[in-house]
Amino acid sequence: MASSSSSPRWSPDGKWVAFTAGGQIWTMKPDGSDRKQVTKLSSGGGQPVWSPDGKWIAFSSDVYPECKDDACNEAEDEKADKSKVKAHVTDRLLFKHWVEWRDRKRTHVFVVSSGGGLPAM
Repeated sequence: MASSSSSPRWSPDGKWVAFTAGGQIWTMKPDGSDRKQVTKLSSGGGQPVWSPDGKWIAFSSDVYPECKDDACNEAEDEKADKSKVKAHVTDRLLFKHWVEWRDRKRTHVFVVSSGGGLPAM
């Protein structure tokens, strides 16, 4: 894996570790073998948390509130990247969060099967 990893979380049975790498959620055995990518979202995922039975992983992702699927989020990101307008106008506080602008996207919690698949949007 070329990128650094963060947010490791042990599965309830201690047989797996969920973690964030390359902006996605992954699982692996404690010895580093059997790595599996759990999420494949354009908006990425982070901060994984196992369900008590180990069947699900909850995680956060920044998405557009009006979007109902990942294709919509990806299209909105592409539209924003291609736009020639890069100005930021605000009439309320907290408009800048650390080093990024918090415009339309919101942090949302999703749940995905620990074996991978599409998260509930």
